[in-house]
Amino acid sequence: MKKANEIRNLEVDQLEKELSRLQKESFELRNKKAIKQLTTTHELKQNRRAIAQIKTVITEKNKKSQ
Repeated sequence: MKKANEIRNLEVDQLEKELSRLQKESFELRNKKAIKQLTTTHELKQNRRAIAQIKTVITEKNKKSQ
């Protein structure tokens, strides 16, 4: 997981690619949890937080550009 400063230095298109990747990873983690193959449940929380951070930065950047 990247730090907030590293996330803020990225461009919006890079952030959207990273967001897409994290959402796919989230889907896979939820599926693994459902079939009881996920042993590291903390990854779910980390993934949700990373998605929230990226969405927040995208919103901030969009508001600045307007």
